[in-house]
Amino acid sequence: MGDNRRESPPVVCVPRFCRGSGTGHIVRSLRLARRARDEGRRVLIAVDEGQLVNARKLAFLHGVDPSLLFSLEDFPRHPMLCGEESPAPLIVADLRASSAKEVAFLDSLGYLVGIDEGGDFRQKFSYLIDLLPKRKQGGKANIGILPSVGEAETKRSSDLPSVLISFGGEDPENLTPLIVRLLIDGAYLQASQIQVIRRSVGEPFALPAGVKQIDPVPDPLPLFRSSDLLISSFGLTAWEAVSCGTAVLLLNPSRYHQLLSKQSGFSSLGWVSGRKGRDRLEIRLRHLFPERPLTRLEISRLHVPNPGDGWNCDRDVESLILSMRPEGGVVCPLCGRRLNSVESSVVHRSEERSVRRCASCGAMALFDPFPPENRYGEDYFFSEYRSQYGRDYLEDFDHIKALSVQRLEHIAAVIGKTSGRRLLDIGCAYGPFLAAARDAGFFCEGIEITPGAVSYVKERLDIPVYAGAVDDILFDGPLAATAAHYDVITLWYVVEHLPNLFQVIEGIQRLLRPGGVFAFSTPSFRGMSARRKPDAFFAASPSDHLSIMAPEQVSSWLSRHGFRVDRLVSTGIHSERFPFPFSAFPESLLHSLAARLRLGDTFELYATKQERYHDRPE
Repeated sequence: MGDNRRESPPVVCVPRFCRGSGTGHIVRSLRLARRARDEGRRVLIAVDEGQLVNARKLAFLHGVDPSLLFSLEDFPRHPMLCGEESPAPLIVADLRASSAKEVAFLDSLGYLVGIDEGGDFRQKFSYLIDLLPKRKQGGKANIGILPSVGEAETKRSSDLPSVLISFGGEDPENLTPLIVRLLIDGAYLQASQIQVIRRSVGEPFALPAGVKQIDPVPDPLPLFRSSDLLISSFGLTAWEAVSCGTAVLLLNPSRYHQLLSKQSGFSSLGWVSGRKGRDRLEIRLRHLFPERPLTRLEISRLHVPNPGDGWNCDRDVESLILSMRPEGGVVCPLCGRRLNSVESSVVHRSEERSVRRCASCGAMALFDPFPPENRYGEDYFFSEYRSQYGRDYLEDFDHIKALSVQRLEHIAAVIGKTSGRRLLDIGCAYGPFLAAARDAGFFCEGIEITPGAVSYVKERLDIPVYAGAVDDILFDGPLAATAAHYDVITLWYVVEHLPNLFQVIEGIQRLLRPGGVFAFSTPSFRGMSARRKPDAFFAASPSDHLSIMAPEQVSSWLSRHGFRVDRLVSTGIHSERFPFPFSAFPESLLHSLAARLRLGDTFELYATKQERYHDRPE
């Protein structure tokens, strides 16, 4: 366990920006860049080399420094991203549907976050943010965010309804002039009632005289608030208008957009393709608005879409991304292999975390986008401990010491006599296990990172403690040159906190004498809670648990590092967590059966260091 003060990582947006994809993806990236600038940070934007000139022009129009945009092909060599001391970048991919090649490339460069990802590899992303509701394919996101911009303005300068038309920065199907002509020729609106947002890519629109054309603006919300109706295609713009209290009517450029419109409950004129599409459009318009000219009453009858449950309106995507300081999820803490996103999938998502299964060893690894500044301060053993267990750590001292006596009995059964043996307890906290071990005759030492706990063990228990993070003590500190010194090394509910357990195990192997005991306890994802309700199990797992293992995986892992497993004890068996008919069994029978089948929510493992051990290539 270590001090988790982390600097903000570089943020790189990778939007889809090419002919036919519109400008919505890159505009979202530009919004994030503006917000970052206002907070004194920089967000880079990577696009394909062939689109870099156009992207920089668009950035200038949106008030973003064009030099922040660079070629995606130059990503691995970018001077801000490739320094040895630079933290891994947070890569925000807004690609609509990423290919396997894109996911593998971006994942190899940093932490991968997806915005409205709809491709086959959606579940490979470390973190998913959905901004468009009713996405049914590909599994849930970590969070769904809808815009919340306050109350709508009701002041209108005229009794006639005002209509705003915007089909994005590209409008490749030229839907703008089509719908403008139909509205005016059909006597639904006068030209003076219509405002059109010009496209930023492509030729200017040729529109009837009197129609007001305005340039794209970085913040369109005031335009939405001052309009009675927005005509657009399905996308974030439509939802932003809804949040402003503006009625929305959709006209879509494809069957795909129309399907999403229908799923979301928007009023829609359908999708247009060719001359037949235009004819159908006139019919739909007459059906939707039978009275002409168009009135505010008819506009008020349009459907108000419902995003469904689970959408967060209290956060905005820019502040969410800029608050991320990711920890974990890149390298498996157990085996040290890179968690390749193409090979390994995320098995749990929530707003606070993702959990990924390592394709190499099968362990579960946590991706935590929002770790606290200092994870193991004094509150960790007091207010935080009390919130989970109903009392603080020192109030629980005697109970933990009693449990320690049972653990020492298991150790004695493996090692024989305990008197005069040397024991090191890593992550010793306030020392209940060390106190019990000393009573059993051990010469005891501990390692602990929390200053208050270190002082307590040294001064109140009179037991030596190394103060600091375990990897610092083992590899750079007072134990760096020590070998074959201890008879027993223990870690009670500590291994799950270590991001580099694969390295720490090598230090433990070095410090133990041949035949010495390595003992630890940790949660199990093979227990009854994880088997019955895996999502609830992962959601309830503390945010500082960077790995979760199963007993059979740990046995294989220890064997590769020169240990033989002597005892494996299934613990954390709670009858109320077992389904019927098991819950009806007598307590003693249920406990015995669950222990034999290793169905406890935690387990303890006792292993001995083998006489001969050589590093084996993984």
